[in-house]
Amino acid sequence: MPTSLEGTSDLFVACTLKWNRSEHNFMVYSMGNLPTGAYDPNRLVNLGLGHTSPGAGGVNTNFNKDNELSLVAGTTYKRENTDTHYQSGIDAT
Repeated sequence: MPTSLEGTSDLFVACTLKWNRSEHNFMVYSMGNLPTGAYDPNRLVNLGLGHTSPGAGGVNTNFNKDNELSLVAGTTYKRENTDTHYQSGIDAT
């Protein structure tokens, strides 16, 4: 059993758009994981995830001198790992 692994991690990409109107601050985002990292299904720990995972979401923050309130909603779809043929499913935030 190998005791070390050399390689890179996956490539994570993100894009955000932010704006505000008086006390309200908004942000929408999209993100994703590209499986470029070292992955071996026979290892307990890997540098990569072994699957792609696109996601998107949004944030609204109301900020004034008395208080602050933030609402966040997002989802990430985890595609099938082609090495293990396993799919984790969908994460919701």
